[in-house]
Amino acid sequence: QNAEWGGLYVESGHPQWMSFLIDAWYETYGVAGFDYVLNYLEMDGVFLDTIGVSAPWSYMAPPTYFGDYYWIGDGHLDFMARLGYIYPDKLIIPNRPNHLCVKEWIGKRYNDFIQYVNGVYWESYIPDMQFWWKDDNGLELEKAILAGIRDDGIGYTPMALDYYRVVIEAQEGGEYQGAPWFTAPREQMELAEPKGMITAVAPSRS
Repeated sequence: QNAEWGGLYVESGHPQWMSFLIDAWYETYGVAGFDYVLNYLEMDGVFLDTIGVSAPWSYMAPPTYFGDYYWIGDGHLDFMARLGYIYPDKLIIPNRPNHLCVKEWIGKRYNDFIQYVNGVYWESYIPDMQFWWKDDNGLELEKAILAGIRDDGIGYTPMALDYYRVVIEAQEGGEYQGAPWFTAPREQMELAEPKGMITAVAPSRS
């Protein structure tokens, strides 16, 4: 269970779970599945949050309240591949799937990932690059993510999101670490945009 928001983690690649999320009708279940959202409501696509929990470092760096869920990584890939196959004209943008951008970690499944996702959303880009992974690790991840920018019709658009002031009471929160990580939004833009990343700075997470 997610200690901060109260939601439950699931094996997203489980066939029954995938079928439910695709078919669920809001008027019946009180939950809007992908058919409802993408076809009935005619939305452009979906944003898939917390994909980063399946990273092999999900517990150690940066530290969080949550245990390791790296074992659901294949399920995440199965889930995104199925969405991309069923809804080929819709946008699929996962949040913090940094580990799935590293070919050496996911092997042949790298092609599944870049074939079906349209964007890679790197939430908390500045804290990662300036604090958590400010040395070689951050640069290697950034290099892997930027390698997904391709002009052959396969690949994704990288995006960076940061918060000007993080005011949540959590272990990884900016207040706890003596944030803010930067003093002006232009610092994020100057770091990310020359590399081809779309940038956004929100006032706060809460």
